Amino acid sequence: EDAAQALKRQREAEEAPDDTKRRRQDSSCWFCIDQIKEDARHLVVSHGDYTYVSLAKGGLVDFHVLIIPMEHYTGSNTIHSGIQDEIGQYIDSLTAFFESQGQYIAMYERNIHFGGNASHMNLQVVPLDKRIREEEVKSAFLARAMGNSLAFDDYKFGDKLSEQFFLFALPSEKFLYRHKGKGKGHGKGKGEKFDAKFGRDVLAQVLGVPAAADWKSCVRPSDEEKRIADRFKAKFNKFDWTLNRNKKQGRKPR
Repeated sequence: EDAAQALKRQREAEEAPDDTKRRRQDSSCWFCIDQIKEDARHLVVSHGDYTYVSLAKGGLVDFHVLIIPMEHYTGSNTIHSGIQDEIGQYIDSLTAFFESQGQYIAMYERNIHFGGNASHMNLQVVPLDKRIREEEVKSAFLARAMGNSLAFDDYKFGDKLSEQFFLFALPSEKFLYRHKGKGKGHGKGKGEKFDAKFGRDVLAQVLGVPAAADWKSCVRPSDEEKRIADRFKAKFNKFDWTLNRNKKQGRKPR
């Protein structure tokens, strides 16, 4: 690597949060890149230097994808600038791709620790047909939040995030729930509990498939997953910033 790349990596290493916010990779994590099981590797559809994109196991729709750091970070409030940059580039690439398909994206990230366990950060990206109005999605989201007695604030990228949070984003609006619990999925109000399926529940309702809130009910056979992954890559490749970068730099894709 050249001097500029070396300096960039040094800066990112210095920015990396301490081990209280980042766990080591371990065999129990589905998302650490070195620990992905052989029978799930076909779901990975793109690689950057610090992040990758995978089809969701049991996705709400065929092209439901996740943007995931390769190493174990608990949330977007703990990642270094290299990961932030790549996530931003993937969001731009996916937005352009789904726009070409007559769709827009809804995204959500849950950084709430259930049972005291910190999960591996993943940003869920779900394409929605433009015939489903954003206002309809927003109304369903706010109604579910009210039903669960959860207070959401408007959010702008760059705002400081709490240790635990849930972020829901549409193209025109972003909402943030700042979790005040003690790491078991409970909020500060007595008896208040954050539903682990909150974001998926809302989108399943909007898509008219409420039973799909349970991802296990949507798991496809492996050969069908492979066909969907191949179809996604064939359509997405011309929008994939990593492939465009590799062509410009004469690098071979991974």
